[in-house]
Amino acid sequence: MLLLPGDQGPDGPPPHWGVDFWVTDADAATTRATDLGASVLAPPFDTPVGRSALVADPQGVTFSLSTVPTPA
Repeated sequence: MLLLPGDQGPDGPPPHWGVDFWVTDADAATTRATDLGASVLAPPFDTPVGRSALVADPQGVTFSLSTVPTPA
């Protein structure tokens, strides 16, 4: 589980949605998001199923940008 700022309360994280946008290039999409005012909470990182980043839009709404490799 990835904890976001404010999730460290005594009852654990509050209820929330986890939105993940699939993109063709997580690194490029993260750069574009920051160009548009987003903040990077977790820079692009490799996962067992692809590459992802966690960002927050200018209003603080968090979402993931993920690239899933296409099968060969």
